[in-house]
Amino acid sequence: MTVFVFIQNGFAADINPFSEDSIDVVLNNEEPRSFLDIPEGLEYLGETLLKDKYNELKICVSFFSRNRWTRISARDLGKAMKELATHVKTVSLDIRSVHCSYSSASFLEEFASSVTHLKCNYQSLKSFVGCHLNTVEIKSEFGLSGYTAPLFRLDVSTIVLGRYMKLEEFCRASLPNQSTVKHLSCSMNLETNVAKEYYEEIFRYLPVLMPDLEEVTFRCSYRSFGTDMSGSLCFRDMIGG
Repeated sequence: MTVFVFIQNGFAADINPFSEDSIDVVLNNEEPRSFLDIPEGLEYLGETLLKDKYNELKICVSFFSRNRWTRISARDLGKAMKELATHVKTVSLDIRSVHCSYSSASFLEEFASSVTHLKCNYQSLKSFVGCHLNTVEIKSEFGLSGYTAPLFRLDVSTIVLGRYMKLEEFCRASLPNQSTVKHLSCSMNLETNVAKEYYEEIFRYLPVLMPDLEEVTFRCSYRSFGTDMSGSLCFRDMIGG
């Protein structure tokens, strides 16, 4: 069984100037229980996890550029969520934020090590350096590829790149080797005329960049024709492994 938790800080003036602190708890897709007092919501969540057996905790937390959470309150929230995470096997975290604020950094300082599946922007990756993760999904962002270096300091088996980070850009970034990744999902740019050997060289380089890589799933689109394509490559077959 799965518990969904949605947490939002109260001063989300970027979206709604009248919003308040809130936490919503949804049990197995039932009607949500909403709390304007976050400690009260966490207490209810804790009682629920102790009373019934849940396998997965899915958390969506929003941090905005203008928020009234102090570092201490954000850190306390991280500690509380870390304790609750000990009652489940899988913890999925979706970070929704405009940028990596001091409050989100304080929250993740306490909670990052409990996460097994992560969805975030590039800027939040630095909080997970050294963590063990099953999946990391990067949200689509433009012009932030310079933040990808922490991705290679995670112990992660599956990486899903946002659509603005193309496979060729990923390989050309001169990043360190990532020895734990087995599955990679990314975009490919097939609209630009390139030399015949261009992608052959990229696919030869990928096993060097990711020596344990087994499969690449790629997405490519032709904007001029409005056509989308997707496919996957078994890397062991390609390199004779």
